[in-house]
Amino acid sequence: MEAGIIHHGLMAMIVPASPHLSCQPSSWRITGSQDKWVTTPSWTVLKITGSGDDYTAESLVKYPDGGVWHAVDFFRFREGRILHQIAYFAAPLEAPEWRARWVERF
Repeated sequence: MEAGIIHHGLMAMIVPASPHLSCQPSSWRITGSQDKWVTTPSWTVLKITGSGDDYTAESLVKYPDGGVWHAVDFFRFREGRILHQIAYFAAPLEAPEWRARWVERF
């Protein structure tokens, strides 16, 4: 499987029948079943860390308008399936002028 590509058969195996996705700091939640996966942006997973039932994924999210955001997802698994997921998103930003002298661009 390529990085950033969601395999829908795999999602059906690991996501429970009624998954819940919370996105912070907003106040909305996605609920539904595994037969309703709609993905507009493309995701590139950069790093996955964790052990046991708790994992963290760091990703870049590229939108059709050219915007690139950073995402961090926290997962809790139970019996090999996602029990809870919370996602945080942030757009790139420039360093404020007061700390720009300490910023190294790469």
